[in-house]
Amino acid sequence: MSRKSRKKNRKPKTIAVPSNSKLPSSQVKQNDYKKNKPVWKVRSIDDESPWGWKSIGIDNWEGHIFPALQSFETMTWGAIESAPKGRGKGTKHHFIDKERLISVAQERLERMKLDDIEQVFSLRLSGKKRIFGILENNVFKILWFDMEHEICPSSK
Repeated sequence: MSRKSRKKNRKPKTIAVPSNSKLPSSQVKQNDYKKNKPVWKVRSIDDESPWGWKSIGIDNWEGHIFPALQSFETMTWGAIESAPKGRGKGTKHHFIDKERLISVAQERLERMKLDDIEQVFSLRLSGKKRIFGILENNVFKILWFDMEHEICPSSK
């Protein structure tokens, strides 16, 4: 038997058997994502806005953003969401209703054809620094890097 014909007749080493327990993502239980660690998606970053890659600078990336993302990867979404704010009530990282965002951010969502979302998720890096995105299951689609707490100003 020639070498070429042996390759053609090889069977795969593993055969995937479809599972009946798999559900479409729309049917996944609402809080199942809390058991999983985050996955980052950067394709959705809005570079047309004042909060894209161009606005953060290498110092913010190396000093704040990249180390924070690495740290978050060691946690589950449940742990991230329940991290206490500190002196105030609430948590550091949380969902924010779209209506609470400044009008420029809401307009950006419309231009990006994301105006159908009801909430964005805010990850607090430090004092003013935040990363905003859309959380779908355990995937965080990064939209904006807000280094001055402009997108959703505090009511304090």
